[in-house]
Amino acid sequence: LSHVYEMHLNFENEFYKCLHMTETIVEFEECWQFLVDRYGLRENHWIQSIYEMRHQWVPAYFRNSFFAEMAGSQWNESVQAIFHECINSDTTFLEFIKQQGRAMEGQYRKEMHADFETSQSPQILKTSWPLEKQAAELYTRTIFGRFQEELLDSFGYMTDELENDGISVIYRVVKFGEEKRACTVKMDISTMRVSCSCQMFEFSGILCRHVLIVFVQRSIIILPPQYILKRFTRSARSGAAADECHTDSRGDFQESTSLRYNNLFRRVVKCAEDGGASADTHQMVLQALEKACSEIARIKENAAIERSRSARQENNSEIEVDNLMNQLTSHDTRQAKPQRKLRHCNICKANNHDKRNCPALRATSAIGCLIPP
Repeated sequence: LSHVYEMHLNFENEFYKCLHMTETIVEFEECWQFLVDRYGLRENHWIQSIYEMRHQWVPAYFRNSFFAEMAGSQWNESVQAIFHECINSDTTFLEFIKQQGRAMEGQYRKEMHADFETSQSPQILKTSWPLEKQAAELYTRTIFGRFQEELLDSFGYMTDELENDGISVIYRVVKFGEEKRACTVKMDISTMRVSCSCQMFEFSGILCRHVLIVFVQRSIIILPPQYILKRFTRSARSGAAADECHTDSRGDFQESTSLRYNNLFRRVVKCAEDGGASADTHQMVLQALEKACSEIARIKENAAIERSRSARQENNSEIEVDNLMNQLTSHDTRQAKPQRKLRHCNICKANNHDKRNCPALRATSAIGCLIPP
């Protein structure tokens, strides 16, 4: 489609909207057919092939499945973005393992920073509706931003009650000026369970603007608990959730300084949040921290002493090894000296001398000197 992108600058934006901004299958089909006709792509083989597999990749076909508002293609793009700067076509498998660990540590640091921002930065409310205040207290910073966006957009919609049998009520929800594009919201009055034809909650875990405007119309000022996913809340990592989250990472704590730091950071922030609730808990947390700091200092001091002792022992061991090697070398040198050849006299046939200094020869010579010629 490169030629289409070059000839039509708006094609990329319209193509994206067709895939990711359509909420129902009918909307997608209508938008797809419009694009195909507008840009003359009926005979394009690639367009035909991906259209035949549309139920496998177009978000509108699986909006009833939970993806945390991220479709398969977006998930792949997110993963690629994480590893794009870490690996390339020349990266070996061993290098990939190391780079993957660094990439995950980077993600942990980003998550830690996001947790800190959520705990320290107050959410900015844009309405006086209690429902928004409740969401600001429960949701993380990112999720609250998405929820707030849906809440503000809901005020641009109007509702029309279609059915009400006393048990459930059905609404038709449309945007002002776009009456043809309507969603249907059904609510069970007793259980406060709602469903919308756009299936945004099923897909993303966040209530859509159509449901929120129905809540506003019915003066529902508190979010029903079944529509607050714990994974999106500030307390998602507290209690059992935190233990479960870190069960698979405990083995990595022995290897990764970042993992240990992030784990402690979350727990300390949680202690600070809970400990600041009263003077008693504040004092208790301070005492616990002072005790922990003293214990950490003691462990570090003992570790330093142990390292010094180990260094001395290692140095002494090296000296002993050197001395032993010198002794062995000296002993081997002495043993390696050749033994002197045993001397043997050819005149008297005795050992330990030769004919040059034979006693018998000297005696004979002396006698010869005394005999006259």
